[in-house]
Amino acid sequence: MPPTKGRPDSVLTPALIGGAAAGVLSGLPVIQCLCCLWIPAGAALAVFLAARSARGGTAFRPADGARIGAYSGIAAAVVHSLVNLPFQSVHLAFYRRVLERLAEYGQAMPDGWQDVFNPANAAGFSATGFVLGLLIFAVIFAAFGALGGVIGASLFGRKASVPTPPAGPPPLQP
Repeated sequence: MPPTKGRPDSVLTPALIGGAAAGVLSGLPVIQCLCCLWIPAGAALAVFLAARSARGGTAFRPADGARIGAYSGIAAAVVHSLVNLPFQSVHLAFYRRVLERLAEYGQAMPDGWQDVFNPANAAGFSATGFVLGLLIFAVIFAAFGALGGVIGASLFGRKASVPTPPAGPPPLQP
């Protein structure tokens, strides 16, 4: 683990910065559709920041990038869940319109399906639903973040120094 040698926060701070950027971008309704792009991009940003702050020319292996990217993905899941909270009613209205369109085209809908998306019947914020959603997003975002971290390590990580061979042919043995 070369990036964490000496300073344990040398990975945490870039992962939090990259995760926060990816979480905000993936939580906003207008640009949320590019979520599968924001998470790897945030992880690559975290690897870039970690590589820039590493001292002594330490090399970043793909495993180091994956670890930093996974941390960044988990941070992005937390930020995404918090940013997405105010937009829950917008999401419910969108899903209700989709189901109404499906019902117009003659597909059989179960009885009482309208009540599911009625804000008067909804219980509002559910801590259990929030935690469950957070855990699901954490797993998915950690996987996408690990992928972005591997890509970031190959793009921005310092390469291991390769020893140079001696100049000229070896001396002849009599």
